[in-house]
Amino acid sequence: MAEIFAASKKLLYGMVRTGPLKDRDTEVAKARARSALRFTKTDAPPKARLLP
Repeated sequence: MAEIFAASKKLLYGMVRTGPLKDRDTEVAKARARSALRFTKTDAPPKARLLP
């Protein structure tokens, strides 16, 4: 058990964040912009769904 604990501890404490922290408000704004683009209504007819 001690070896497993030591290995787990080494792996967990070895995790280092290399990138900058993300701003929650900025990420929410980006997600809303992507959603608006994805779900905007267009004048094009819907694509036909192929049945198996």
